[in-house]
Amino acid sequence: MKSILSNLLILVTTNQVGSRLDFTNPSVLLIVRVVFAVFNFSTYLLIKHVKTKINASSDNGSFRYTVKNTKNTDGRLLFKTKPNKEYDLEQADAEIRSLCSSVAVVMFLHTTMNYNMPLVMQCVFPLKQALESAVVQVNLFGKEASGKLQRPYGSYQQMRQGFQTRVLKREVEKNPR
Repeated sequence: MKSILSNLLILVTTNQVGSRLDFTNPSVLLIVRVVFAVFNFSTYLLIKHVKTKINASSDNGSFRYTVKNTKNTDGRLLFKTKPNKEYDLEQADAEIRSLCSSVAVVMFLHTTMNYNMPLVMQCVFPLKQALESAVVQVNLFGKEASGKLQRPYGSYQQMRQGFQTRVLKREVEKNPR
């Protein structure tokens, strides 16, 4: 709930700031473009830093999970085992892909349709999303990978819809660091 309220606050604030900007002035438009580029590049650098921390870590733990509605020919659930390091690197790569796709959409809206408000609104959201992601929380801020941050990571919406992969608590293998 806290994330939803902060997203709403950011949306309203950026909308108010954007409505007060004079986008007909080329220097204002250039400043907004530069701020957009700086925020998104800093988000990219943050995720790359997380990837280097993951590669440098000595987390040899693994976890066993099953994807919902995945069964073998016998009708039993299929289990997969994945090392924490490999999974975290995949999640960091997914964050980078998400960042690139949002930048591509905003650039399309800005260049072909001459929309300027997405530049203002998408300055803060990618950085906020990266800072709140589970892979950054666990690997950069050193939070314990338990509870909401337990692997496999999933968003709140996925949990509500039932698409999140299930982790069997008795199957989690932890190795000391």
